[in-house]
Amino acid sequence: VGDFLVGFYLLLITIADSVYSDDYCTQRFIWLGSFRCQFLGIISSIGSQISLFTMTALSLYRLQRISNLVSSNSLSITSYAVSILSVFIILSLSVLISIVPILNIWEDYFLNGLSYPDITLFIGNVDKNLHKKIIEAHFGRVRTKDVAFTWKDIRLLVQMMFSEKPKRVEGNGIGFYGNAGVCLFKYFVSADDSQKYFSMGILLVNVCCFFVITAAYAIVLSTSRVISRVQQGNSFNAKLQKKITLIILSDGLCWIPFISLGLANFFNWLDATDYYELCSIIVLPINSLINPIIYHSEFRVYWRKLELLFSNAGSVMIRRSQNINRVTRTQSRTQGESSNIKE
Repeated sequence: VGDFLVGFYLLLITIADSVYSDDYCTQRFIWLGSFRCQFLGIISSIGSQISLFTMTALSLYRLQRISNLVSSNSLSITSYAVSILSVFIILSLSVLISIVPILNIWEDYFLNGLSYPDITLFIGNVDKNLHKKIIEAHFGRVRTKDVAFTWKDIRLLVQMMFSEKPKRVEGNGIGFYGNAGVCLFKYFVSADDSQKYFSMGILLVNVCCFFVITAAYAIVLSTSRVISRVQQGNSFNAKLQKKITLIILSDGLCWIPFISLGLANFFNWLDATDYYELCSIIVLPINSLINPIIYHSEFRVYWRKLELLFSNAGSVMIRRSQNINRVTRTQSRTQGESSNIKE
């Protein structure tokens, strides 16, 4: 699902590029504040987080299996229940992370600014500070000293400024996903950005997931070597080594650039916002491209085991039902014979 969503994001962003490429400069802020841009940001975030959390869960599962030296490939109902619960948690957490920035209750935290295509007084993406200066210059500091300058207050005051206009003035909100034309999650924040705690917090979670994956597979690889040498002399499963190397390499190529650029931008070492396009087209899809290749055969084996488990469970239930019906018929026949004897 995660890899599919990232691929779907790339398809939609390609279509948007073909639509807006000729007049993007004039339509830029309309696009950044549109629902289409928010939708692209949400599906790309959900897809990347699902992919990363799933990889983390799989690495921990494999570590647990090999730590317990479980050689059997059979899976119990409990194992599948835990797997289903894990999938539910991963999906819920990924969706929650992605939709929190667009919720209206957090508007004052995640909204970056407003744009006014038809008002020449406001040019570009106007943030809170610039709004405050313009509004205070228009109404006077005394009249606005008790205003909290929330985005709701700002919209109301701007409408009052242009109350003579026949059409109601409403700014086009540019939110968390409108920080760049590719509508990615806002990983690159500065130290004075109001969204720094959320963005850096999620980036830190992703860093932890990356290190968990790397450490877990390193232990799996080391333990597999020991087991292989004990059971088969000096031979080693080269296929497993190749697969684990690909997993760690794909995660590293995907998340190390985000981590490095995010930290560099936060500490003002460079302006990483210029790299959003590069990250969205090249860096972000790396995991989604390699993961299906790595896990394709394993998914087929897992699905076959799942089908076998439920088919066996169904057969057991059918046999039990047949036994119950047979016992019921026998009891009825016995009761009938007893009644005839009494008569």
